[in-house]
Order: sequence, then C-alpha cells, then structure tokens
Amino acid sequence: MKPIVFLGIAMASALGIGLFQRHQLNDLTREGEALGGRNPARASSTSRGEVESHSRNIGSITSRVGEERIPRAKAGLVVLLANRLEVGKDGSEPLSAEDFAPLDTHGGQIGVLELLAGLGGGSIVRLIDEIKADTTLDPSIREDAERRVIEQYGEASPEQAIALVNEMPSFPGRDSFVISRFGVWAMTDPADALHWFLNESAAGNPVTDLGAMRCQIPAIEARIDPAKAVDFALRQNENILDSAFDAFTLQNSGPRRGSEYSGLVHALNEAGKRSEDAEAVARIRVKCIRFISDRLESASFTEASAVVDGGFSPEEKKAFIARISSNNAHDEPEKWASWAMTSPEPVGKKHPLVRLLGDWMQQDPVAARDWLDQAPEGELKRFLVAKYVPTAK
Repeated sequence: MKPIVFLGIAMASALGIGLFQRHQLNDLTREGEALGGRNPARASSTSRGEVESHSRNIGSITSRVGEERIPRAKAGLVVLLANRLEVGKDGSEPLSAEDFAPLDTHGGQIGVLELLAGLGGGSIVRLIDEIKADTTLDPSIREDAERRVIEQYGEASPEQAIALVNEMPSFPGRDSFVISRFGVWAMTDPADALHWFLNESAAGNPVTDLGAMRCQIPAIEARIDPAKAVDFALRQNENILDSAFDAFTLQNSGPRRGSEYSGLVHALNEAGKRSEDAEAVARIRVKCIRFISDRLESASFTEASAVVDGGFSPEEKKAFIARISSNNAHDEPEKWASWAMTSPEPVGKKHPLVRLLGDWMQQDPVAARDWLDQAPEGELKRFLVAKYVPTAK
C-alpha cells in the first residue's frame, strides 16, 4: 500500500474519522454544484479525474469572501474526507501521492486551511452547527462535528482556535487541545504565543498552571530573552525543570540559530554563578549543551566556533571538537582543522584532527598537505606528518 503524504488526509485517519461510503459521493456532487456550478463527481468511485475536479472546486474557495465562506468551508472539508472512500474495502487502496498532486497544485488542502483561517470564531460555530444539522453526512461525523472542525481549525489558525476553545468549557479535551496548539503557535510566532501565555497566566487561566504548558515556556522564551527563560525554569518544580530543556521540548520550541544558542549559553553561565542555583543550572546545562552541540554539527564554521568559543566550558568544547567530521568540514576544511588542532586531547590516534585530516586527505590531498605543511610545529604535527604524508605522495 502506498504511503499517504497528504497532510489533511493523514490527520483525518489519525482522528479515526468515519469516512463516506461511495454511494454518498453524489451528496458531495450536489454540494459542489450549489457552491461552484461544477459537478465534481458523477461516477460511483473515486478516480484521479474526480480528485482533479474536486481540486478545481476547492481552489476557487480562497478567492471568495462573505457569506459564502461557511458553506465553502464545509464543502472543502467534505471533499478532503471523501478522497478516502472505503479505503481497504473490496481491495481498494488509498490514493497515491501522484493522485493528490492536483489537489496541491490547485489549492487542495492548503486552500481549505486558508479558508478556515479566514473565519472568525463565530463563523466556526455556525459551520459546526451546519455540519451537525446536515442529515446527508455520516452520523459519526455529525455527532463529533465540534471536535473534528475545531481540530482542523487548529491546524489552520492555532491562535484563533485557542481563543475559541477557551470560551467552550465543555469542549472535550480542552486543556490538551490548547496545550498542543500553543506549541504549534510558538514554533512560528514565539513572541505572540509567549505574550498570550503571560496574559492568560496573569488572568488566572488554569491551563497556564499545568505542567505540560509550563514546561514549554523556557524553551520558547529562550529565543526571546534567555535570561528570563532560565530564571522561569529555575522557579518551577523538579518535574517541570527536567522537562523544560529536554531534547523533545528544545527540538520543538527552542533556539533555532547561532545568536539564540549563544544567548542561552550565556544565560546559563550567568545563572550558574549564583550559588543557590548552581546545582539546578548544572542539571539543565547538560541537556542544553547536548542540544546545541547536535544542532551545531550542521552549522558553518563561523557559527559553530562563535557559539562554542563564546560560552562552552573547556570540557564542553573538547567534547564538541571531538565530534567534528568531514560532514562538518566539507566547507572551509582548513578552518575546522586549525580549530581541531587546539583540542587538549593527547597526541595519538584518538585526537580529533587525526580523523578529520584523514578524511580531508581522501577528498583533497593537495590542499590537506598544503595545510599540514603550514601548521605550527610540534608533537601533533610530527605525528600527523608521519601518518599521512606518505599517503599524499
């Protein structure tokens, strides 16, 4: 079975949405005709031609405004679900990536999400009510319409979905939904997400006191004000403190570039000087340095060396240099080699420059030999010449 790469359909499967039967596609046809004057599905089975026709119908959605938004949003959601009619039954298989390509080309799921993002909370509520009242739809979809529509809305506009769900005390799994959408929001707009959290916390919103929410804040704030991020983390209980800078949280919400890495390292250095915080800082520092080192493995020499030389401890720098390989050094290998030469690792086959220079000799023996000829004299150079110069001849 071919993998499904189309995001909207994958999400629909993950949510366990009951999809329409093939004979119900005629209901979608009438919906499409009412909205756009097209007949997207005349046949009794889903074909590539139908998908292309659906995509044209959906592609026109984003250009319409006003009262048409709600029925068109409904039609778009219906079409996304209809593309998986009776998958697995009667030997049928899901459409391939090639089948979904026309949807992407003409708007498809992207167009539907853009349309949803343009709807305010009141319009989303009306959309939910219309789906609930539509007896032509599968009962399982109508019965759970509120959750299904808002889940999709949360993909399109997480900040607006959070605001809407905040006003819906009975929404199933409300806290979990807000926490997950908050994380998505923070990935693209950390400043606004953090501002929302601080305002809601000050207003007494109980979701801001939950550990799953609070553990996200330090990594997010580390991109904006790393000193405040570290201070916030140190004021939390041990469980939140340990989660705030773990690999998963940092990967999703943490620093993204050299200046942000440097800022976090500097904040950790300063906080570690306070005797009352030294032990806790040491605990989170190990995780932060590991994360930053992992990210710097694919960075340029200028970025990596600036972060490491600017704040890593001697042992942390030694550990990072030991990780340098030809993958790092394919650009500016002479700079990486000169930097690796400063490692305090004893002269011998375990010195990081031995492996690095060996790889360089394989890729560009002339340049590597020229660099070695000009390297500072000493025991390490003599060891390298003895090991590699014959290879270069």
